[in-house]
Amino acid sequence: MYLLIFTLGAALASFFHLVVERRERGESWISGSSHCNHCMKAIPPYGLIPIGGYFLVRGRCVHCGGKVSPLHPLVELMGGATALILYMEKAGPLLMILVLWGFYLTIEDLLFREVGALSLELWLLATFLYAIKMSQPLIPGGLIFAVYTGFSKFTGAIGDGDGRYAAAVSFLLADPWNIVYYILHAHILAGAVALISLLTVRGREDREMAMFPFFFISGILHLLFF
Repeated sequence: MYLLIFTLGAALASFFHLVVERRERGESWISGSSHCNHCMKAIPPYGLIPIGGYFLVRGRCVHCGGKVSPLHPLVELMGGATALILYMEKAGPLLMILVLWGFYLTIEDLLFREVGALSLELWLLATFLYAIKMSQPLIPGGLIFAVYTGFSKFTGAIGDGDGRYAAAVSFLLADPWNIVYYILHAHILAGAVALISLLTVRGREDREMAMFPFFFISGILHLLFF
């Protein structure tokens, strides 16, 4: 059962990835087969297998040899793990919808460093109303929103949406201290990845880092383990 849930989550993540990419390029995500972004030829069925497909084609298009982004299996792995955590947590339909909505926004931020402002605002509102419905703490999320928004406005060091996203995730968590540790762990994870990237990949010193994935990963782990 766990393998089935993981596979379904990975497949859904792959679909989210496709939708985000095609919307960014102005293509239809409803019609048309999956294709290589370099030569536009169709990807063979075995190349569409979640996670495994990337390794079966050895990270390259079978037609033109163009490189396939390693973000594909990474996003699918995150999707599978998220589905497993929701299943193990016995999450209700409302929580599942909110988490998957946040995951979609995470993919947008991971791929293009920007998300739809309206979608983000609506998700923040939805998680806020969920916290009220579940009698979960609101003050920590409000403080997170205020601190991040102020820091963004006066320093420009973080994106405008980071505070909204971080606050929205906090509204899904039940314990105030859990929320504090969730933020702390998200930044520790981001700092570790930034340090590794700085030491191993040249030319990335000035590249902006997407924060949504770190908030999401930390939040979903705290939802299960803390």
